[in-house]
Amino acid sequence: MNLDQLSKVELIKLLNSFMQGTDATATGHVNDGILHELQTHQVELELQNRELRELRIQLEESRDSYAKLYEFAPVGYLTLDDTGKILEVNLTAATLLGIERLRLINKPFVTLLNRGESKPFFSHLKQSLDSELPISTRLRIKKTNGQVMVVRVESVAMHNTEHVSKCLTAFSDISKEVDADYLARKLATSILENTPEGVMITDAQQRIVDVNRAFTTTTGYTRDEAIGKTSSLLDSGRHDDAFYQELSQTLNAEGRWQGEVWNRRKNGEIYPEWLNITAIQDETGTVINYAGIFSDLSSQQQVRKRLHRLAYYDALTELPNRELFYDRLINSIANAKREGNQLALLFLDLDRFKIINDTLGHTVGDSLLKAVSAMLKQCVRESDTVARLGGDEFTIILNAISNPEGVVKVVSSIFDDLKKPLLLDLNELFVCASIGISIYPDDGDNPNTLLKHADIAMYQAKRSSQKGFQFFEKKMGETINQRLSLVNELRHALKNNALQLAYQPKIDLTNGRFIGMEALLRWQLPDMQWVSPTLLISVAEESGLMLSLGEWVLHQAFTQAAVWVDNGHRNFRMAINLSGLQISRGHLVAQVRELLRQTGLDPHYLEFELTETILMENEKSIIHTLRSLQEMGIHFSVDDFGTGYSSLAYLQRFAINRLKIDRSFIADVMSNKNDAEIVANIINLGHSLNLKVIAEGVENQAQLDYLQQRSCDEVQGFFTGPPVFADQMTQIMSTDRLSDFA
Repeated sequence: MNLDQLSKVELIKLLNSFMQGTDATATGHVNDGILHELQTHQVELELQNRELRELRIQLEESRDSYAKLYEFAPVGYLTLDDTGKILEVNLTAATLLGIERLRLINKPFVTLLNRGESKPFFSHLKQSLDSELPISTRLRIKKTNGQVMVVRVESVAMHNTEHVSKCLTAFSDISKEVDADYLARKLATSILENTPEGVMITDAQQRIVDVNRAFTTTTGYTRDEAIGKTSSLLDSGRHDDAFYQELSQTLNAEGRWQGEVWNRRKNGEIYPEWLNITAIQDETGTVINYAGIFSDLSSQQQVRKRLHRLAYYDALTELPNRELFYDRLINSIANAKREGNQLALLFLDLDRFKIINDTLGHTVGDSLLKAVSAMLKQCVRESDTVARLGGDEFTIILNAISNPEGVVKVVSSIFDDLKKPLLLDLNELFVCASIGISIYPDDGDNPNTLLKHADIAMYQAKRSSQKGFQFFEKKMGETINQRLSLVNELRHALKNNALQLAYQPKIDLTNGRFIGMEALLRWQLPDMQWVSPTLLISVAEESGLMLSLGEWVLHQAFTQAAVWVDNGHRNFRMAINLSGLQISRGHLVAQVRELLRQTGLDPHYLEFELTETILMENEKSIIHTLRSLQEMGIHFSVDDFGTGYSSLAYLQRFAINRLKIDRSFIADVMSNKNDAEIVANIINLGHSLNLKVIAEGVENQAQLDYLQQRSCDEVQGFFTGPPVFADQMTQIMSTDRLSDFA
């Protein structure tokens, strides 16, 4: 008997007894062959059971993975029946909707939608159930917190054997994408509307579908009038068929075309424009639109006029500028030469304009320049030219003059108008000017020479003329040449260290003792002639050498003071004059600090003399510079006190040590009651502020006696001690006293 002949019940019993350890042979049912088969079947069953267990585990793991994937998918999943009722929902969908999952089951999906979305939803549901392919759409869902969420919905039908229809629907939040898309479209629309170029968009058949505001401005057609028409709406009739054929061929081949075309506005006016046309294609490469962007070239004429005005006219006063002035002067000279006439060139400079600018501000200064410009134009003929070269410098070309008297008449008219007060920003101003005059052909036969000579005459008028104007004279040119020669000589002197310092003693009036000196610049030319200090400073300022000159003086003075200190002289203080240029444009603090380091000089041996004009400046850089020097321990005195234009407010801003009475008051102190009173008041003012007062320019005993009676502290001048060079000053310092004035 084999196992195949046993019934199922018998086989099961046999296997059970075998597995329970019962001796099957005892039953008489099996032999050794059957026993072997049973053992084999036992092994196979165990293997099958193990495989089943592993399959069950894998199935459970797959089910768990699918459940997690379904529940926590990045998109929401819904199962809808054919009425749109929610049958199943994953956790992501519930989270996105903000509603508990149990509350969503059996809830009509349409109740979640924003107003107006139900019809699109049912249309989408029907399409999904009728199609074998996924159908997508976009819907707006209103969340429980009131926010509206834009979602992308994709549904696919699920049909079973019982013909029960369901939809598996996936949706994701695309609100941010929609917002970004909306902003991009809004930005594009805004750019399109506000660009200065006209824009016209057509379909593939060249029917206009949209235009921008500039299109309407340029062509005169409104948006409603243009949409639906073809681009031939603007046809001017100036271009033939060949032109448009070539345009079309280029556009088809390259996808773009640009060039100049003539179009017609709504009012019939024909105008030129620069046109760029671009073909717009869809994903398949099919042209769906054309975009035309054009610029009205007729407006370029206005631009050219504007550029011409900017190039040739002063922006502030609207007078011809330097460029146009030269053109006008060249033409005037040519006309005068052809007609045998004379012309006059006036060079006008406003006096003390910088003070007005600095004290009242640039706005008032600009208003003043415009007012003067208008006045000057009123004083000349239509054929004449008034120009502004820059700053407060003006030129006037007087054409076809017959004699100098006619020029004087115009100049007198200008001065008469300048005498009238100008009310600018609640400030009543009186303006003065200096005018230099050159005549063609006597003073020059070309623009540069005439302008140079008028400029020279203007400076002469500013220096000496009581009338305010000056005709050019040849000797002025000689003077200028002399000054130019001096400039060259000064450059060589600075380079070769050919300048010198002299030192004028300062005396304490209470005991006649020597207390210090003022360093004074001296310059002797190669021909042994001495250059006056006033001329030397003037030449240095005009030539731009003032900073170099000031640096040389500081180096020499510091070095000499250090020598005296090293030789045992301790009772002195050296005064050094500073220019406004050194303080405002130089690197004074760094220079002084470096010189102190090089020489080892103690700063208390130094005193810087400054004019009131420098101290009245309120620029932060100047204030910072002076305070930095004071912090080093250097003393300050006010030079030429009483001649400035300011109040005494600067005495509060700076720690001034001395007031120096200007020599102009000392010169007439014995003969001029006003000067004597000024001197006495300055001394009293200085003492009331705990300042030392020193008088300069003392030339006789009477002046000295007067100053002693008024308790002046210190003096200097030729009477008490003329300027001397270093070796003589060393002898004076050794005596510590000037015996004649003990």
